[in-house]
Formats: sequence, structure tokens, C-alpha cells
Amino acid sequence: QLEKIISLDAPVISMFIDPKDRLWIGYHGAASTECYTDGSFKNPWRPDFLVGKSVTKIIADKENGLWISTLERGVFFVPSLSIELYPYKSQLKVIHVSSTDDEVLFDTYNRVMFAMDANKKRLIAEEIAGAENWAVDSKGNIWMPPERPFNNPFFKRRTKYIPGRVIDYAEDRSGALWILSNQGLCTHDQGGEIVRCKEHLSRPRCMLMEDSIIYLGERLGLQVFDSEMHLVETPKSLSNFRISKILRLNSSYLLVATVGNGFLIVDEKDWSFVKHDLESGFMASNIYAAHIRDSVLWMGTEKGVFIASLKSILNKNPTYIHFSKISGLIADQVNFLAMTRNTAWAFSDVGISMIPYDLAKPNNNEPKLYLKELLINNKPARFNKYVTLPFDSTNISLTYGFLSLKNQDFVCRYRLTKNDPWVYPKVRTLQFSSLAPNDYQLELEYSVDNFHWKSAGAPFQFSVLQPWWRLWYVQLAALVAIAGLIFLYFKNHFRMLHRHRLKVVQTEIETLERERSRIAKELHDGVATNLGAIKLMANYTLKKHDQSAAHEVDEYFVTTIKEIKGVIYGLTPPELERDGLLACLKNYTEKLNKSFPHKIHILTNGQKNKQPEFDLACFRIVQELLSNASKHSFSENIFIEVEAGPDVLSIIFKDDGVGFESNSKNNGLGLSHLESRVKSLNGQLNRETGSDGTCYTIRIPMVRETDANRKVWKRNDHG
Repeated sequence: QLEKIISLDAPVISMFIDPKDRLWIGYHGAASTECYTDGSFKNPWRPDFLVGKSVTKIIADKENGLWISTLERGVFFVPSLSIELYPYKSQLKVIHVSSTDDEVLFDTYNRVMFAMDANKKRLIAEEIAGAENWAVDSKGNIWMPPERPFNNPFFKRRTKYIPGRVIDYAEDRSGALWILSNQGLCTHDQGGEIVRCKEHLSRPRCMLMEDSIIYLGERLGLQVFDSEMHLVETPKSLSNFRISKILRLNSSYLLVATVGNGFLIVDEKDWSFVKHDLESGFMASNIYAAHIRDSVLWMGTEKGVFIASLKSILNKNPTYIHFSKISGLIADQVNFLAMTRNTAWAFSDVGISMIPYDLAKPNNNEPKLYLKELLINNKPARFNKYVTLPFDSTNISLTYGFLSLKNQDFVCRYRLTKNDPWVYPKVRTLQFSSLAPNDYQLELEYSVDNFHWKSAGAPFQFSVLQPWWRLWYVQLAALVAIAGLIFLYFKNHFRMLHRHRLKVVQTEIETLERERSRIAKELHDGVATNLGAIKLMANYTLKKHDQSAAHEVDEYFVTTIKEIKGVIYGLTPPELERDGLLACLKNYTEKLNKSFPHKIHILTNGQKNKQPEFDLACFRIVQELLSNASKHSFSENIFIEVEAGPDVLSIIFKDDGVGFESNSKNNGLGLSHLESRVKSLNGQLNRETGSDGTCYTIRIPMVRETDANRKVWKRNDHG
């Protein structure tokens, strides 16, 4: 028999029953996809994100996530339909949350209080409240300061007013309410009257009250009071923790949640603790909210909600169930938790995620790690193959991933040898380079809770060979090379010293030339002029008195003036700058031949050089040679040959004298000056001597005209 149970107007193009036995019907066109939860086929659920889309297929993965394909907008992935999401309609900042089994109350930054039905998940009432924080006891009474009374009857009939801003609260067995406020810790009876009060001058953040003892979590540290509000103890071991929540695990242990250090399992006997954070076995550092319900611990963190059984925690073998945005929450960071009859409400900055308690059960569908790619020196390689690498090619890149659609927040670790510590990478690509020569076996492990670890498979084994530079002959060659470098260093150092000496000599020569020019100018402008005037005056006076000595005095003056002019000419020949070096040497030797005891023969060849400083330096060299020959050679003839080429100036100076000892260490001051002048011009001086006379051969590189002002010398073929 056939029975028609649903009358449909739009064409059906898909049907599916999910793992929760819900019937999904996909329509073609503008009709919305419907989901039926029971056999009555009434009041179907129509997901908003599928309105106006033609659903072609719905499939479930092994983690109970739904994949919905459409004709218009591609594929939608729903991690968990069991988690209901309620985004805020406007930007709300929730600052305080309280709950009972049947309702949830929360307050926002702009002082608006909301009350929601926990079972029907709908808003009951809202009103602007005068207080920031308040307390809700087990009977549903709202305890708050009387700053601004409620007008809404839903809140008004349940409100009891107390002094002070509520920070945290607890209810004892007698029904009295212990309220921690900014004024201290006070006990109130059911009528709101204060029974006892203890001023608290520190800055508490949370409290745990039991019949005989009270624990206060401070901004830093923990304080313990008795029921009479006398301070009993301040554990030093907890003094550096920012405590956000204190919970009782059993008669001996406390759970202390912190901001920045995960949570602590504290032994009350000696206040020792076991820390669970990123470094020691937990996935988060900031615990903003914590509750225990039905022997299950719920924690709201910056990475979502973590759930663990108290038994696993006390047995030091915690197993966590993790919910984050990728697995169905509206956001990762959870600031508050409200525990109702059937669901946990996780408050985030953008909305509320409602997690059924049924999901707080271990899931056997654990993710699997798989290796995406192994590259060795940028070439694909096999993970299970032994590899030998040269010392200079050790670039290894290993990329891995996880087969999970809801949870990708895993922790991995690796080590290269058994003796190495574990390394926790932040990315899923391991890269190694410049490894030392050794035998390696790369071990890779992963964990979903940073506590239980699984191996990714057999270790990847490889070796890096010894480098060539550790061979003895290579080390010997290196020592020789180092010795050569040291030799080159000192050679360069001595060369720099030599250049420095040449620069000093050049400076001395330039200073000497300036002084000669100054003396010549003073002799010419002063002494010679004065002598000429004195000569005229003396001749005039002697002739006036008819003295016979007038002619003799005149001759003496003429001779003296000629000698002074000769000295001036020797200091700075005037035609040197005007006519050039070659013409100046001819004129100079002609004058010397008139008074010189030797016969000077000079031969010049070349063109005029337009570099006065260069010409003057070469002229001084010839002068020095003539001076040395006149003093020491005892020759009759001196032969000078000067050739000015385009690149080199060549001077050959030869006499027919007695010569001298060429190996003599004491060559005299004149010869030293001669060598210094030639070196200052980057020239070369060769000397040959014997019984038939001495010959000097000098080669000096010419100055480039464009660089004359900078004194840059053009080197010859000999450097």
C-alpha cells in the first residue's frame, strides 16, 4: 500500500537521511530545502543558507559533517548541525553571564540585561540595568546593587538589592549567598541582609566557597580563608598566576584556571601542582571560563571549548574533546560558558554557540596524518628509502597534513636523532639545511590534545657525508693558502709603506721647490734690484769726484749681479715654463759650458711638454747629475741624451771620469736625493760605473695631460 505523506509543489531533485535519522528533501528552484526530524513530517526546518538554492545531493563524512551541493552556489559544508549558532544582531560585548537549568541571563557593556529560555532558545525579557555585575541564586533570584531598579516585571519580582559591585558569588548548603564584591566578602541571608562581612583590600577575580573554607583567586595568586573570614594561608607556589576560576575536583585536588598559563591541578596538602598549557600538555593558554557538570570539565579558551572527563584528568591521562570554529562554533575565542539542562552556551564576541551535552562524548574518528611531499635538494624522494647526502647538498623539505574536516588544530613534534629534544613546529612544512655530518632518523609525531602522541610512521633515515675540507691534504692546502694570504698581506702592507715614503719624498720635493722659488723671487726682486741701484749710485759718485777706481767698482758690481742671476737661474730657470724642458736644458748647459770645468755635450729629441711641474722635476734630476759629476767624476766630458716620447721620458747621462764603487753602501747625500726624485716620479734609475766613467739611464713615465692637476702618472711597461 502507498500512502502520500507530503504534498509538494516544487520538483524534488534529492533526498537524504543523515546519521541523526533526519530526512532532507532538496527542491529545484526557489523552494527552500526542508529537513524533517520525526515521522509526523510536520514543522520542517528550512536552513536559511539554502533558501533559493537547488540542492542536488547531501552526503555525510565520517565525522558527521554534511556536504551539500547546489546548482547555483557550489558546495556548502556544515561541520555539525547539532551545534546551534545565534549571532548577535548588533555589536554586543557580553561582560557577565549567569544561568540556571532553564534560563540564561547575560549583561552587555552598554548595561542591557537579557533573559533567554534555555529550552526553547528564545528571548524572554531585556532591560537596561543599572549594575555591571550581579548574581543569580539557585531559586532564580537576581542579586544586584540598587543603582537602577528594574521596571520589567520579569526582572523586578526576582530582584534583591545588595551593596557593592558583584565580582563572583557562591551559595552554601543553608541557602545563604556569599558574594564577593569590590567592597569585600559578605554573607547574605535569603532576605538580603548581611550576616557577616570581611573587607578585602586586594583585587580578587573569583572565589570558591565550601562549608569550612573559602578560596579567593587574586589578580596574582590565591588566598585561603576559613568560614569566619580569617586568612589561613597564601600559597607561595601560586603567587605568579592570574587566576580566572577555581573548581573542586575531589577531596584532595583543586582545578585552578588561569589567564596565560592554562590550568593547574593543585594538591592541597603541599600546594604543589601539575600545569597543563602549551608547553606541558594542553592546547590553550588562556582559560576564560570553566564549569564542571556530570563529572565532565568544560573550559572556554582562546582556541574554543575543551571538554574532558574528571577521571582522565585525575589519572593524569586527560583526553580532550575540542570544539572550534572549524568544527562548528561561531568563533574560536569563548569568553563565557553557561550550563543549562541539555546544552552548554558558549559566548563569543560575535554570538552564541549552543553545544548539546551529547557531543561531549569521545569520538573514535581520530584524524590521520599523511605525508604530502618529501623533497631532497628540490627533487621528490621516497620517505621509506635510505638516503645518503653530500655535505654541501642537505636541503630537505617535508610537508604533511591531516585528514580531518572538523579539526585542524593539532600539535606536531619531531626530532632528528634519538638524543635530540623534541621540536614543536608552528607550520606543517619541515625544512632542514646545512646539516652536520651524521646519521639521522627523522621521527614525526602528532597529537590532538598535546598529551597523547602518535607516530606518523617509520622514521626517515638518511646520512650526511663528511665534507671534503676535513681531509688531511685539504687542510694542508688550506694552511699553505693561509700562509700565502699572510705573505700577500705583509707584501701589500710594505707596498703601502713604500707608497707612503714616496708621498713623503714628493712632499719634501714640492716644499723644496716652493722654497727655491721663493728665494729666487726674493733675490731677483730684492737683492739683484738693490745691487743694480747701488751700482748706479756708486758709479755716479765716483765719476763725480773723478775717482780712478770707478771702472773697477763697476766691474765688481757687474760680476756680482751676474753671479746672483746665475743663482736665480739655477733655482728657477725662467724659460722652463715658457720653452719646455728640452730647450731649457740646452740653454742651461750652454751657460754652464762658459764656466764649467767639464765640456757638456747634450742631445735632445721630442716635443715640448706642457707640464711645468713635471719638467721642473726632470730638470732637477739633470741638475743633480751635473752636480755629482762636477764634484766626484774628475771627467773632461759629459754626454747627456734626453728623449721625450709620448709615454716615457728617457735620460742618458754619461761621463768619462774615474767612476766609483757601485756596491758601496754609503752612496752619499746627492745620490740619495737623485734616487728619491726618480722614485717620486715612478721612474726607474739604472747605474753603471767603471774605470772609463759612469753612466746613468733614467726612464720616467710621462704625465697624462687630463690628469696633470691631480698628478696621476702614466705607467710604462715596467710598472
